[in-house]
Amino acid sequence: MGSFKDNQDRTWSIDLTVGAVKRIRSSLEIDLLDLREQTFTQLSNDVLLMHDVVWLLCKEEAAKRGISEEQFGAAVVGDPVSDAIGVVLEAIPGFFHAAKKSLVTTAVTKAKVMREKAEALTAATLNDADLDRKIETAMDKAIKTQIEEALTQLS
Repeated sequence: MGSFKDNQDRTWSIDLTVGAVKRIRSSLEIDLLDLREQTFTQLSNDVLLMHDVVWLLCKEEAAKRGISEEQFGAAVVGDPVSDAIGVVLEAIPGFFHAAKKSLVTTAVTKAKVMREKAEALTAATLNDADLDRKIETAMDKAIKTQIEEALTQLS
């Protein structure tokens, strides 16, 4: 079991049980125990899916606290949802026997490293001094092409 804090400094527990995995599979059509890269990529790239997974894992605790899904969603955005998914991913290896647990731990770690590298590459690309010039050049070319096509159709 792990935990994370929301934007209101409340601590939420995440206990990845067989029942929780089944609820997530049934409700969201994603299998947290599917170790293919696409599962990790989908979880890492789809913020709403991440939130839905976290909500399903915290739903009972939220009900006990009198917190609705909407209130939970308002408090679990940004770093908290990312932290929560980190807790979920760290819990996945616990489902497997010792021999496979090591492999699953490695897969989860590699997925995390790849996500961090992708984020760093994206940041570097967005901060590239030539990016604005490249975008403007591409826009100019696209606009000129559209104008030429429109004028050709008028002829």
